[in-house]
Amino acid sequence: MRDDELLDIRQAADFLNVSETSLRRWTNAGRLSCLRVGRRRERRFTRVDLLAFAEQQRGDVHEATSWTGGARSGGHLLGVHGSDDGRTDLAASFLAEAFREGRATYLVASPQAHDAIRRRLDDRHPIAKSRIASELSSFEFVGSVEGQLDELEARFHRALSRGAESLCVLGDATAVKTALTVDDLIDYEVRYDTRIARRYPVVTLCLYDVRAMTTADLLSALKLHPDTFRHATDRLFA
Repeated sequence: MRDDELLDIRQAADFLNVSETSLRRWTNAGRLSCLRVGRRRERRFTRVDLLAFAEQQRGDVHEATSWTGGARSGGHLLGVHGSDDGRTDLAASFLAEAFREGRATYLVASPQAHDAIRRRLDDRHPIAKSRIASELSSFEFVGSVEGQLDELEARFHRALSRGAESLCVLGDATAVKTALTVDDLIDYEVRYDTRIARRYPVVTLCLYDVRAMTTADLLSALKLHPDTFRHATDRLFA
């Protein structure tokens, strides 16, 4: 790839391993340079500008370029999206990084979300594409708080006994909310944090759909995921 070659927004997002939503936000704010081409004024990026932007962020590599900073345990994080595409972008970026780090990886979501996330990984993350079949364990919420925690622990124990050193869980709260009351969902998040997130070498991202949340719901979700505040919000909101 030549330094002066123009990349479209999808290619640039892959280059930086971020979502297209983040790129739009950064260019709109003037933080990242781009060219506008054609009647539709579509964004184009040079490799030089992208590398310069990445270099500027290296004062805080953990926040700007990584979900986990390479740590074995990266905490219990909240991701908020306002569209199905936003959910898929966040999920694919998170899972692709987990594959690169060699984590045993688990996706808890509806069948429809499973399919969309797998397609996005296939399309945008070549490294992940070759590993989905063997390294991504996908399943739906089992229907109860205790049952779900038991299921995760059983899967973790199997992975760790086979030599896994670190784990990753992506949970789509939309699928969980269909099976639980609001109070039960809060109970699940609290118990997950103490029983799972603080005891195992795991980084967890819980995805919430802002379209189905009140302001009070969002505040409650943030309080339940305090590790979120150690990361750049550009990575966690789409």
